[in-house]
Amino acid sequence: MKSGSGLSLLLFALLARAEPPSENASAPGVPPPPTNSAATATPTNPPSATAAPRSVGHPELLAPGLRVELAAALPADGVPTALAFDARGQLYVALRRNREAGEVWRLRDADGDGRFETNSRWAEGLPATGGMVAHGAGVLLAAGGDLLWLRGGTNDATATLTSRLFSGFPAEARPPQLAWRPDGRVHAVVPRPFATLQAEGGDRLNLGTDDFSFHPRTGDVRPEPGGQHTAVAFDRAGRRFTSSPGAFLRLTMAPLSAARQNPFFTWTELTAPLLPGNQAGAANLLIYGGGQLPDSYAGNVFLAEPKAGTVLRLAGRENGVVAAPAVPRDQRTAVWLRGEPGRFRPTALAAGPEGAIYVADAGPEGDPARLWRVLPTAAKAAPAPDLTREDTVTLAGRLAGPNQWARESAAHLLRESRDTNTDAFLRRQLGFGRSAQARLGSLQVLAARNELTAADLVTALRDADPAVRETAVELATPWVLADRAPGPLWQALLDRTRDPSVRVRFQLALTLGHSARSAATPALSFLLRAHSNDPWLRRAALGALNGRADAVFLDLLEDPRARQSDAGWALLLTLAEMAGLQPHSDGGELLNAIERARPGTADLFQLATAVARGLHDGGRDWPGAAPDGTWRRFAAAALEVSLSTRSAAMRAAATRYLGVSGLTAPQVSDWALALLAPGESPEVQSAAVACLSRFEDPAIVAAYWQRWPRLAESTRRDILTALLQRPDRTYFLMNALESGVVPVTALAPEQANFLRTHYDATTARRARALLGGEVNQRAGLAERFAPAVLKLAGDAGRGRAIFANRCLACHQWNGAGRAFGPDLAGAADQPPEELLRDILEPNARLTPSHQTEVVLRTNGELLVGLVRANVGDVLAVESREGEVRHLPQRVVMQTAPQSWSLMPENAAAGLSAQDLADLLAFLRRVGPGTPGPGP
Repeated sequence: MKSGSGLSLLLFALLARAEPPSENASAPGVPPPPTNSAATATPTNPPSATAAPRSVGHPELLAPGLRVELAAALPADGVPTALAFDARGQLYVALRRNREAGEVWRLRDADGDGRFETNSRWAEGLPATGGMVAHGAGVLLAAGGDLLWLRGGTNDATATLTSRLFSGFPAEARPPQLAWRPDGRVHAVVPRPFATLQAEGGDRLNLGTDDFSFHPRTGDVRPEPGGQHTAVAFDRAGRRFTSSPGAFLRLTMAPLSAARQNPFFTWTELTAPLLPGNQAGAANLLIYGGGQLPDSYAGNVFLAEPKAGTVLRLAGRENGVVAAPAVPRDQRTAVWLRGEPGRFRPTALAAGPEGAIYVADAGPEGDPARLWRVLPTAAKAAPAPDLTREDTVTLAGRLAGPNQWARESAAHLLRESRDTNTDAFLRRQLGFGRSAQARLGSLQVLAARNELTAADLVTALRDADPAVRETAVELATPWVLADRAPGPLWQALLDRTRDPSVRVRFQLALTLGHSARSAATPALSFLLRAHSNDPWLRRAALGALNGRADAVFLDLLEDPRARQSDAGWALLLTLAEMAGLQPHSDGGELLNAIERARPGTADLFQLATAVARGLHDGGRDWPGAAPDGTWRRFAAAALEVSLSTRSAAMRAAATRYLGVSGLTAPQVSDWALALLAPGESPEVQSAAVACLSRFEDPAIVAAYWQRWPRLAESTRRDILTALLQRPDRTYFLMNALESGVVPVTALAPEQANFLRTHYDATTARRARALLGGEVNQRAGLAERFAPAVLKLAGDAGRGRAIFANRCLACHQWNGAGRAFGPDLAGAADQPPEELLRDILEPNARLTPSHQTEVVLRTNGELLVGLVRANVGDVLAVESREGEVRHLPQRVVMQTAPQSWSLMPENAAAGLSAQDLADLLAFLRRVGPGTPGPGP
């Protein structure tokens, strides 16, 4: 969190230095562009490709040694949504016309002078266009609600519709953006969630909020981690980068399959935010793979920002598993190319055949769109080779070249080729290629051609380049999943456990999660021990522990070093609970191991409590899980510690354990109730309530009311929470509320709503009579406050402090905070009136993905929270306090969605109109580098 906030502040400061250029500014050494009236020509008689718009605003480069020049002027009133070069060097430009119509233009540079002499309207009469990639003798294009395959007609002058591959995108939203992954799959990212995807002649795929990928040849479709992404691009190793309103740049860390490996572990997110977002997300992404630009540009990420009139350039910097973006060393700011906002609107990016970077510019409203080209100052133009005329061996040799377009086009042609003679050459290049790029490309093409052997994978796993090894580990996943990895391949995978690259080890954890072999357990144990401080590698390894958490827990428990850090201790507690959840775990063996490890007294009971909590959530208890009676010995020790020690931490740990120890209420309740005395610490009192909440004894509730006037406020909150978890106790709570023993003001707003909508009709009727029937008790409050709030000028700096103090505990903003409520980085898209209503009336408009659920267990316990996952018949429920409970379906009686939010209705209590204006100003002031709310 802190590193992300630091990066936000750094980029904010750096971006702030970049002043907007003057109206007539041009790049150093580049003459002003021509002004030509040809831009007024009608679309049916296209203008000269080199003609400039009448009000051209030449963008300015902020990097040394390069020049920017006008490559083409495109038809008027069109917004370029995508650029795609085919294997012949032809450029396809998708244009959105008047928001509802679209077309595709094809541009050719016949003499290789860097200017497109000819252009033609290749496809017209289309819905509004979105993403596009070259494929075969044409393009794959997202248009309106469909994804189309367009190919050249009989004379290749115009396109014909070959196939409507998919349909179902929201017509009112922007169509998806597309990008090829090196494995031969096309990835589509969708700016707005939609329910189902209809494949041509196939089944419907329920996507929800996910993106998707597909293989054009086989038709295989898979959901991919989504999140209202606006752009997508891949680096040479196949890592997926996206942009969204929530984060201007994100890195996908794991596929959706990773979240389904272990039902007792929940991935909270599968993508890592790398850079703070703006109100719309980037229009387009490009990861430059080499060509004409300096070597320092290889692997750089470029982001098109049409509203700001800038193209950002970010260099990668390894930061553990996650690659952190950084301002390039040869620039003072992250801004690489800029123009006057409103006149320079970059909307699409591409690497050209000569290795230059092309930038599509929508230009001012009503003016023709333009195409700019960035290349070294002294570079000379050259004709693009026609790769479709080259044999497959020559194409395979191009995989080793420095030119991104040539490599990617050759790889695409090789993936589609049926020439089997190519495979032997690719294999030789994989084993003996001089460049890592050649070996990586050969590996990827062999896999995409479905010609990869176990021996090929062994060769790649021993490669000197980490990207080759990382890719090989990923490509071995189907072999591991099908349990058909031969001995040499399996051993080569296990050898990567100590790989010098943390990215390789991270991918290894994901791959081993698909294996049921016992040999994977020591490898995962080692990865957890070595990387307990790395949150992403820890998630990958924990997610891979399906059925073996007990073995890994016992292994790490014997290593004293695992308990020496906060991260290591938190990991042990997680493993202890996960081990208890596993149906086959022997509770007695786990307790004996905890005792043998000789941890501190408080640690011993915390570990035992974690195991017991797992047993309880899994529907088991100590007598059944530990038939050897070990639990009795632990219970006796807990009683002794609670009576003999003065340490509050030890007493609290022992007291919490007593509630799950297997002892009965008569054995524990009198002693635990005695701990609710005024002189006891809040920590011990909280533990006493947690202990007592495990017992079904009405006398305990009566004892609460006797002590109520003398209890601390925090203890009262704990008691109310405990009573609401069981219907039988709720009856006594309603009696106390109606009689005035407990004032109704003691209930939090969400607790009152819980009672109003209680599944027991009698309880709900009594609550509505006492508390009022409306769930939204603040209806109309925003409307009353709006005139006073919206007329004020808000201070985003003060709003940042308010957000950090009031909202960060449940909401993320640009990567900081907790992802419980909706991510608020996209709040800038909301009208201020709606945003104010969401703050003051949280129950007025509910987000489906963050709907409160009440879960009723078969033992009568009630859980309130968000259902985060349902994997392998196990339900994951997260409470507002951050506790995640994993419940097998056999212990769940019912789940009921609620009409009220877990966001407190009084979240804005005490804020003045100016405070609210400041908070709105902070939430709506979003852009790359905007300081986040963290410390």
